[in-house]
Amino acid sequence: MTLRETLNSLDELPEEAVILAAEPWTLGSKADIEQGELDDTGRMKRDGLLYFLEVSIARELREDMLANGWRDGDRLFQRIIDHAINDA
Repeated sequence: MTLRETLNSLDELPEEAVILAAEPWTLGSKADIEQGELDDTGRMKRDGLLYFLEVSIARELREDMLANGWRDGDRLFQRIIDHAINDA
């Protein structure tokens, strides 16, 4: 699964899940979800995939952006990636 596919299926993912993705984070990055606990630093790593963002946070970002006139799609997903890189 790619990060694009993961972000496109946010409504189908468990609320408490964490998104993991291979760096560098792009829409084409390999991605998966995990329902385990974060480590002591608040991060998670599995099979070369690193903590990207919690599903609940990604959903909240998407909902806020849609409410502000953004359309679902790659530009919106790229903004979520930018948030994970710069603000998370």
